[in-house]
Amino acid sequence: MNPNRKLARFAADEVQGAYQITLESDDGESLQVLATAQQIEELMRDLDELLGRDAEGEDEVTERLSMGDE
Repeated sequence: MNPNRKLARFAADEVQGAYQITLESDDGESLQVLATAQQIEELMRDLDELLGRDAEGEDEVTERLSMGDE
C-alpha cells in the first residue's frame, strides 16, 4: 500500500457532460477521475460537514452549484 501523500494541487473541469477532477501530490504524481454532478454534490456535502459548516450557511461554491440547478 502506498503511503499517504500531501495534496499539492486540485483542479476540476467540466468535460463531456461530466466533471474531471485532477489531484496532484507534492511528489508530482497526479490522478484524474470523472464524476457525475450527483457525486460532486455528495463530495461538497461531505467536505462541508468535515469542515464543520452548518447546513444553513452555504459557502459561495455550494450556492453557485445550487443556482445552476434552478
